[in-house]
Amino acid sequence: MSTYEVSVCVSFNASHSLPLGGGRMEDPHEHTWETTATFRSADVDNEMGVVIDFVAVREAMDAIASSLDGTDLNAPDSLNLPTTSAENVARFFADELQHKLTGQGVLYRLSVTEAPGCQAAYYPGDM
Repeated sequence: MSTYEVSVCVSFNASHSLPLGGGRMEDPHEHTWETTATFRSADVDNEMGVVIDFVAVREAMDAIASSLDGTDLNAPDSLNLPTTSAENVARFFADELQHKLTGQGVLYRLSVTEAPGCQAAYYPGDM
């Protein structure tokens, strides 16, 4: 079966820290979080001939990234995640993106690179 795949990338700067065990937290530090949303489909739509409109995806991702840019992801009013690991940030971003793009395509994968060579991915609906 043939498959089309498209990806859109955005980045934002934000700090976080992770629990180290025993009630200790690592020192807060900042990353440039590179975020990539990937959409897959067996077909393109008949009107535009695309899997999903790049412009719509870019606008939604830019809005999410802008809301996180310059923030402390651990702040109580931020993401409300159990930890701000790259895995959890990927899931948060994917959930927000799916909400913003309701009915405009199926998100296959959302990856977050928090440092060169360090990437986590979330696959909505898998498993």
